[in-house]
Amino acid sequence: TAEAAEADAALARNNLGVALHGLGDAAGAMRCFRESHGALHVALGARHPRTTTARLNVGIALQKSLSIPLTPRATWQAREWRPPSARPAVPDAKTKSKGQGAR
Repeated sequence: TAEAAEADAALARNNLGVALHGLGDAAGAMRCFRESHGALHVALGARHPRTTTARLNVGIALQKSLSIPLTPRATWQAREWRPPSARPAVPDAKTKSKGQGAR
């Protein structure tokens, strides 16, 4: 049938996306994954395992494309950062009487 042929073609596009992703072509892989997901969604439905796999591939490619590598300088700054010193849990006598005024 036409739907089965479209599903097979979509599966081939998904496989091509996997190959392109492995070769480092993120844009080409994303295009293949999105086209594959759309075609499988129409041909097989949203809950079919192949459609789910194509949707997950879109998510994985998107997640990896949004990763921002740190430069050596940014890594150095992050390594040298220290949190500000914590305030004392119990205020000393000077701090306690400050701002209370005469009553």
